Amino acid sequence: MSINHVEKITVDKGPKWVLRWAVGLPVAFAFFYSVYLLPILFRFMCTAILIPCSIEFDNFVIFLELIDIAQHKFFRILFISFAALISASSIFIGDYLIHFTILFAGCTSIIIGHIISEKAFNKETLSPKVFYHLAIQILGLVWATFGLSNMLMLNHIDTSFCFFCLTITFTTDTMSMVIGKPFGKHKMFKSLSPNKSWEGFFGGIFGGALFQGSIILPLYGRWRCVPTTVTRLQLVVLEIITAFFVQLGDLTQSYFKRIAGIKDSGNFFPGHGGALDRVCGFTFSAAFVVLLLKFMPQLIHQ
Repeated sequence: MSINHVEKITVDKGPKWVLRWAVGLPVAFAFFYSVYLLPILFRFMCTAILIPCSIEFDNFVIFLELIDIAQHKFFRILFISFAALISASSIFIGDYLIHFTILFAGCTSIIIGHIISEKAFNKETLSPKVFYHLAIQILGLVWATFGLSNMLMLNHIDTSFCFFCLTITFTTDTMSMVIGKPFGKHKMFKSLSPNKSWEGFFGGIFGGALFQGSIILPLYGRWRCVPTTVTRLQLVVLEIITAFFVQLGDLTQSYFKRIAGIKDSGNFFPGHGGALDRVCGFTFSAAFVVLLLKFMPQLIHQ
């Protein structure tokens, strides 16, 4: 599949900003509403997005032409099956050990599947593309599926920190665009993404933290969705650090898309691009907050 074809199917139709807001606002409202009031709905919504994210990441194999379609169908079924298992375990079970066990089983099964398939498809010689294909699928389970499923895990651990992670990720993404588009003069890495600038990068981090802080801090101690096991100053520092990981997730997704030669990972959200394009910031930010709570359990609200 050529880059021209991928760009063609991801071009917005109609007024771009109207379409973005028309799609984005209802989805954002549903997430913010359900994260605390209807946790089970939030987890199902996350899963509904997580599976397409895994499929989109797996499509990189096709874009890079690493394997023929017939052989790839077998690996896609295996990959998506374990992605679904990881998601399902996060919906009903908030146990990180089970989470890791399924991830390990998935990676092991993919490796064994690759070894067996070379015999099943009568491959007499091994191509370096086989290794790249294997690496992409394992990376897909670890980064895309497991990384994003941390939002589900976070909802089990502490809903206030889940709400915190959700808001800082959305505000960082928004401020990065709001500041980067008009003021972005110094490009970060042209080979990575021609549209990303240092102004947008730091504007997203500090602008997102400032914007979220202006909403969250006045509600400190008054609203149960705001983490109160940390001080206001610690909350601000945590916002900045988490916002950095949001930007790191976005840069990582841009890096992968650039290698694959595509503009968007899909068209799951009209006007926004693929599912993975919209939620890639959670891959690192949610993992960071989960690990923080695991290593500092005293921060978890009782």
